[in-house]
Amino acid sequence: MFIYLEWLCLVWNSSDVSISISDRRIDDTRISLVDISNNFPNFPARKLAQVTGKVISMCPVMGNVTSVMTRYLHWAIENRVKWDLKLTLECPDCVFNELRFWLNNIKRFNRKYLAGYSFPHVLVYSDVSKVAAGAYSIDINSNIFHQMWTLQES
Repeated sequence: MFIYLEWLCLVWNSSDVSISISDRRIDDTRISLVDISNNFPNFPARKLAQVTGKVISMCPVMGNVTSVMTRYLHWAIENRVKWDLKLTLECPDCVFNELRFWLNNIKRFNRKYLAGYSFPHVLVYSDVSKVAAGAYSIDINSNIFHQMWTLQES
């Protein structure tokens, strides 16, 4: 028996034991991304915060990529003067690249499988100290990596 349940804009699918973001919410986020991209860089902090919040709220399905690929958006928001004034971007290319990333990939990340956990194909053991780093991989020809830090890095 196939059960499809939408709850808090999350779609629970029992046929493949997965969750996804509702199409309505994905489409709404894409519309916001298109709007802000078309007006780039002439938009207020409030509008960027709304788009960033929509992306971050998809974390239960899309995982940590929502945090990693919104760091410059957050940085731009934190550097605002006022919510309704045009943002002065310190790194406009970084902000635009993150907006474009979400516009191009939001549908691709929209499914998280909850069953069928499989072990990773590669295991990496690593260690870092004040003066060096090292790593050893299993199942990739047992590659070994090591590096000493420069004086500036340590």
